Amino acid sequence: MLDIIIEVIVAVLDRITGRQTKRNNPEHMRKKLNPLILKDHGLERRFCWEGRGAINRVKNETEPRQLHEFKTTLLDALREQSGLDPIFCYSDTILGEVVFELSSDFNFKWRLLGGIGDKPGNRVLVLQDPERREG
Repeated sequence: MLDIIIEVIVAVLDRITGRQTKRNNPEHMRKKLNPLILKDHGLERRFCWEGRGAINRVKNETEPRQLHEFKTTLLDALREQSGLDPIFCYSDTILGEVVFELSSDFNFKWRLLGGIGDKPGNRVLVLQDPERREG
């Protein structure tokens, strides 16, 4: 608990003073996270999971967001890049590595939600070993 308090105090002081440290330097964080970057209508979107980069370094988690029509593009890229199966799980039964989207400054992350087709849903996107998948 003390570690978290110290980290928050240091982050606030860094913002107030404008000091660039490894903790708040986007280029340093990009290297540590090694995000999967995909284009969506000309904008870059960044995604990460535990097996890809140091996602635990991004402490600020915001509310989950719906994938909608970007779902198919992302699932295909995740399957290709990770070798794992992207699936959607209820948040109380996570059966794999949670996929997060990252803010452009790498200070925030959020879980991705999906439903049937491109419709909204309440299941969280995770990556699961194909051998673990139940038939």
